[in-house]
Parts: sequence; C-alpha cells; structure tokens
Amino acid sequence: MTLGAAAGIAASFSLNTTDASINATALQQRLVETGQVLSLALPGNEWYAWKEDWEVVSTTTTGGDASSSSSSSSSAAAAAAAAAAAGTAVRAKQTAVLKKEFLESDKLPPSEVREFAKGTVVELAGPPTQSEEKDYWLVQVAQAL
Repeated sequence: MTLGAAAGIAASFSLNTTDASINATALQQRLVETGQVLSLALPGNEWYAWKEDWEVVSTTTTGGDASSSSSSSSSAAAAAAAAAAAGTAVRAKQTAVLKKEFLESDKLPPSEVREFAKGTVVELAGPPTQSEEKDYWLVQVAQAL
C-alpha cells in the first residue's frame, strides 16, 4: 500500500508539468511529509552545500588558512580541480548551512543541518561535486561536524 501511495504522489506531480521533468525537491518533501519516505539523508560526512552560500577555496597544507583562489558557481569546477592538490575547503559567503537533505533547513531535524557564520571555512576531503540538484554541491567534510 505504501508503494502505491508514493507512486500516486509522484504521478500527481507529473500531471502539473508539460514536459517530462518534475520538481524532485518538492516531490521528496511531499513524500517525507506524508510518511512515504522516512529519510533521504546523506550518510557519514557527506553534505549538501547551496552554491549561493559557499565559495570553493584552496587551503595550505600547513595552516588551513583559506587562500584567495575562490570561485563563483559558474567556475566552481575549474577552481575545485585547481584547489584539490593543495587542499580544498568551502567558505561561507554569508550565514550558510550544510544539510543532509534538500528539504528546507527549518524542516530538518537538528542532526541533519549545520549553520556557519560568514567567513567560516570548512575543510573538505576532496573537491565538491555537482549534486543531482543544480544549485547544490555535494561535499564530503574532512572531519565529522
């Protein structure tokens, strides 16, 4: 029965669009709200980072201070690749969050959201990658948050 309900919710989302795409974030939120999916949270040290809130920066191997080789979201791939050799981090452009799911931050349990002040640098285990949502990076933090 639960699978049928989830399929029905997904079908209703597809009725509201003229092409083959649906708003995956809205669908996920609806499935979680109706109890069809218990959690779609990322495991371990993986987090979603909204590109508008974060910039990719290189870090030195001796101090962890972020260098000024940051990037906008349009050139993030090039900056991330260049930063990988020296160490990679993300720096908050404003008050920013890392979260385990695409839901709005205030709808997530505290264990799935971390808030950071402007200028905070979070060390990563490698360069960020594009998530399935175009406005988010998938990041793996170097140490548990």
